[in-house]
Amino acid sequence: MTASGNCRPTPDGGGSQQNARKRPFAARMRYIYRMQYPEAFDELLFNSKKEFDAVAPKVQTAYCIHRLEAEVNNGGFHQFFLNSSGEYVRETLQALSAIGAVATHALLERAVAIGFPEGYPAEARQHQESLAVFDDVADALNPLDLAFFDYPEPLAELVNDYLAAKH
Repeated sequence: MTASGNCRPTPDGGGSQQNARKRPFAARMRYIYRMQYPEAFDELLFNSKKEFDAVAPKVQTAYCIHRLEAEVNNGGFHQFFLNSSGEYVRETLQALSAIGAVATHALLERAVAIGFPEGYPAEARQHQESLAVFDDVADALNPLDLAFFDYPEPLAELVNDYLAAKH
């Protein structure tokens, strides 16, 4: 949304961000492959894990990092866990390893241990029910949120280097 409350146009001129989700999946992916991180991933939302699984591993990696950044910067690790991004915790940890973000990986691991004291659920879709009560973990997650805000690693640079590398 823009400051005036209007939806911003999609980068390919396809109308509002809400309309971007209505475009065919293949059309959304053609746009993604032409751009760099993070800009290309601002509009990318998967409607299901099946859609996520259908894209190239490099796209999955960049998507997970983008969701992590967007959610944590907006509302901390608790928000990352509570929203749909919480279904991708394992994939996000793998993505951080793939791009070489060791410090951010460690932050997320510590946040998972705090947010899910009984362990991250075997069934990722149960992440919301398994997440510890906010009041119980907010104070413990706050130092991790602050450490993330300091960006211990240049995530955008690491993602773009990963995307450019031939794997």
